[in-house]
Amino acid sequence: SFDVDPDSSGIMNAVNTPHSLEYAPSISSDGCELFFTRLNPYTLMSSILVAKRSNTAEPFGNPKRIGVLTGFVEAPSITADGNTLYYHFRDDGIFTIYKVSR
Repeated sequence: SFDVDPDSSGIMNAVNTPHSLEYAPSISSDGCELFFTRLNPYTLMSSILVAKRSNTAEPFGNPKRIGVLTGFVEAPSITADGNTLYYHFRDDGIFTIYKVSR
């Protein structure tokens, strides 16, 4: 079964917004980076963002857009070593899996 963490609203306060849709999360293996998709429902524009925290007892900080990813991007997936991020990119109406490295 799944249970909602009673502190989830505080932990995710900087991530969740009232006028956008946040979805497709991927958390780093140390639990300190959260990659996710943010979709503007009015423009249908998407971005992939990352929110960080110093340790797993703290809430996530203000997310930052990963600027190198442009166009309709979504569904990030970070590798266990944290060096590669896979994501979907809509290319001429077809979703393709791409990757970026740091």
